[in-house]
Amino acid sequence: MRRRSHPRSVLTLALFSLGLTATAQAAPPNFRRSAQSFPEGTTGTRVAFGDVDSDGDPDVLISGKLYLNDGTGTFSFARNSGLGPARAAVFADYDRDGDLDVYLSGHGLNADRLMRNDTRPGRRPVFTDVSAKVGVSLNDGLPGEGVGWGDLNGDGYPDLYVANYEWGSLGAGRPDRLYLSNGQGGFYNASGLILASRWGAVYCGRGVSMADYDLDGDTDVFVSNYRLQPNLLWVNSLRNGSGIATLSEQNYASGLGQTLGSHTIGSAWGDVDNDGDLDLVQANLAHPWARHYSERTLVFLQDAAHRFTKVTAGIKYEETHSDPTLFDVDNDGDLDLYLTSVYGGRQGFLYRNRTVEDGRFHFRDCTELARAKTYDGWGAAAADVDLDGDLDLVVCAGGRPVLLINTRSQETQFKSVRLRLRGTLSDTWGAGATVILTGDGVPRQVRQLSLGHGTSSQSEPILHFGVGRAQGPFQLEVRWPSGRVGRHRAVVGLNEVDEGIGSPRPPAPFAGPVETFREPR
Repeated sequence: MRRRSHPRSVLTLALFSLGLTATAQAAPPNFRRSAQSFPEGTTGTRVAFGDVDSDGDPDVLISGKLYLNDGTGTFSFARNSGLGPARAAVFADYDRDGDLDVYLSGHGLNADRLMRNDTRPGRRPVFTDVSAKVGVSLNDGLPGEGVGWGDLNGDGYPDLYVANYEWGSLGAGRPDRLYLSNGQGGFYNASGLILASRWGAVYCGRGVSMADYDLDGDTDVFVSNYRLQPNLLWVNSLRNGSGIATLSEQNYASGLGQTLGSHTIGSAWGDVDNDGDLDLVQANLAHPWARHYSERTLVFLQDAAHRFTKVTAGIKYEETHSDPTLFDVDNDGDLDLYLTSVYGGRQGFLYRNRTVEDGRFHFRDCTELARAKTYDGWGAAAADVDLDGDLDLVVCAGGRPVLLINTRSQETQFKSVRLRLRGTLSDTWGAGATVILTGDGVPRQVRQLSLGHGTSSQSEPILHFGVGRAQGPFQLEVRWPSGRVGRHRAVVGLNEVDEGIGSPRPPAPFAGPVETFREPR
């Protein structure tokens, strides 16, 4: 199938207020709703973007059902693809063949399945169920609510963390599952490690967000838990010189542990204050009658010692926030925020980051101005669905996907540098890689590629840097999980960076029990 081109335009220079004199500022975001984006009757609650047929545009999973993009943001249902309804579905290249496979969580109702992408060039997408061929049963029969991929043991293959929700009664959590790759396209069950590290406690998991938050070269895991139960920060020590992958729970030690309890549904990592490290947004449901013991939605800012301080950062109190998506909606060089709100009549919010414009970090509500209202929202994710250089948004609202087409870059000429990473030693899509962009007239930006955020949402696995009207060229520093560091020149539009020649390493030994364990009764 012919690969579509990505447009590039002649730009004029703009200076930003982060250490520079601002001569131009991004106009407020503006969205256009596309009524014909999805076939009539399309339903679902979660969103995951990925280019499954390698034609250059992002396709989308809506609660496990596959819809193909025609390059303009119009999606058609992929019949006979092998994929089907699921509670949660997230992309990763588990077998390192270069295309995106899918894990489907059945949420205890359908079987959990790993689906291999067997699509041939120019042909319709085909996925094959390989759940019985990966060396371990991935179907635990439990309510998998949060799913995330990332390379925890450093072998270049993605590992899988599944956060299970409650079952049987309110607050009756079920054990999470951790499946580590064996370095050969299979998995083994390392769930005993995370259960043992929590002294046998089980929680009501709703979201998984992986990132190398402390920038030490390995992937850490944040788990969002509900029912006023503590969240979990699994800190990985793979790169501490021992060569052994270990996970230690550091939620409270890091400062992420909240003074009050929380109903956290989804969380997202990103450098919201442009200081070079990753911060965390936690979307918390907080009933007004319980605000004295239940935290509202918070931003946790990281400092140089890898400790966090909580702030509200201009985010207004809303009872039913559910899923946060961080993305640069106006191409000005900082990360903006969309927050869905669940339940009928509850509005989602678009918050514009004012770091670049004002020289200090804070969010400002621009939902009304941007025409970004949705109601009864759950999952959301960002992608450049029409290939015009800005990020669009799909929100599952009222059980149906709503496509918000971003039109502002066409009006302001604010452009972007987009980056497709190709790992050879590291994950083939660059999961866990940290990229720093610099250049004349743009703020220094740090982005990290992840495979899942919030409550099993997934933005397209392409890094996006807003550069305003700066012409470039720009400089990229790519810090791969393998330890390699590459320096590259980048231009406005789509860029591709290859890690270099090499073969994936064998998986690191994992400290602690790795045997399959039985569900407590």
